[in-house]
Amino acid sequence: MTVVAVAGGTGGLGRAIVETLRDLQKHEILVLTRKVNPIFEAEVGVRTVAVDYTSVDSLKTSLEDNKVHTVICTLNVMENGDPQLNCIQAADLSKSTKRFIPANFGVPHKNEHVIDSFPNAIIKRQANAALEKSSLEYTNIYNGLFMDYYGMPHIKSYLQPTSMAIDIPSRTAAIPGSGDVPLVLTYTFDVARFVGALLGQEKWDVESYVIGDRVTWNQLLQIAEEVTETKFNTTYDSVEKLKRGEMTLLPSHLPVRALFQDGQLETVLSAFGLWFNDGAYNLTADRTLNDTFPEIKTRKVRDFLQEAWGASK
Repeated sequence: MTVVAVAGGTGGLGRAIVETLRDLQKHEILVLTRKVNPIFEAEVGVRTVAVDYTSVDSLKTSLEDNKVHTVICTLNVMENGDPQLNCIQAADLSKSTKRFIPANFGVPHKNEHVIDSFPNAIIKRQANAALEKSSLEYTNIYNGLFMDYYGMPHIKSYLQPTSMAIDIPSRTAAIPGSGDVPLVLTYTFDVARFVGALLGQEKWDVESYVIGDRVTWNQLLQIAEEVTETKFNTTYDSVEKLKRGEMTLLPSHLPVRALFQDGQLETVLSAFGLWFNDGAYNLTADRTLNDTFPEIKTRKVRDFLQEAWGASK
């Protein structure tokens, strides 16, 4: 069987992908980690391989020794893209490795998305530039916003809890702009199923789009209120306010605010608010992975929220 390595596969989206590929039983799966993780191996039934993400030569050796054909990168590249860039270089040098999926999940980032307080956009663009120069076949998977955030903790997910615009546990919302611009939301395990299907494709496009469901913030808020049978405490942040780098913080934001410099969290969230309002998350494509793999049915927002929050959980 083809060997597929998931970098960063012990948690987050990576773990959802690992468990899904394991269950498909079509490939040999291993997880690249900074140290061998016997607890994870026993729990998930997938082998871990310790690698040094700071050394291209060491990574290359690990890929070749394990005959890795495809690398799926799900490393945290929010602030530091060097581990992924090293993985790309090592995969390009590896005699066994031919394909690469970068940690560019979400939306394609444009020039206007590059801001000092949020380096993730430029990190993703750097990964694409490196892949373009390589001999690797690669694809960027764009799935919009992860739906998981609106079902946690009642829906299975390995993501870290966070809130964008709507904080269901506190029944609070801070809607960016009008709230009438559609956005795409996709469950991590649905993304993982499309990744599994992609591995069997003979040819990849540079961009692969996954559409879980498409709603506006106002529609999502209405569904949340109907499911929880509660009227949310809702604020609308104007575009003018967002452009000033200001954003109404939700209760779930307050515990993490101390991790940011003064005003930095608001700057980042307001930037996201502008992207939502500008339609960056309203993904469109001539052909999506949903079209290519119609047998894969994605979770829909109303059913997802009903399962998570029905009967006022």
